[in-house]
Amino acid sequence: MRAIDGCEFRGRRDGAAIVVCPPGLGDEALRRAGRAASRGERPCTVWFWDDPALAPAAPPTPERPMSEAQADAAAAVYLADTDRLCRAARDERAA
Repeated sequence: MRAIDGCEFRGRRDGAAIVVCPPGLGDEALRRAGRAASRGERPCTVWFWDDPALAPAAPPTPERPMSEAQADAAAAVYLADTDRLCRAARDERAA
């Protein structure tokens, strides 16, 4: 597994990548990690988590989709085709 800005890349497959980064990374650091994870593949959606225990071990597939709990725990998503980073809003009920 490669690492950039302290992020762990768990894999990329069929236009989806899984990355775990330390909490508190800025948007530009996540974009850099997203660009590295997508490796120029467009479209590619890079999912980010800041808690390794909540992130999938590998990218989702039709046979092994991401669980709702995993999707809810994602901290951000990077869209390679538009170079856009979208941060997840924290659920107010969890606060």
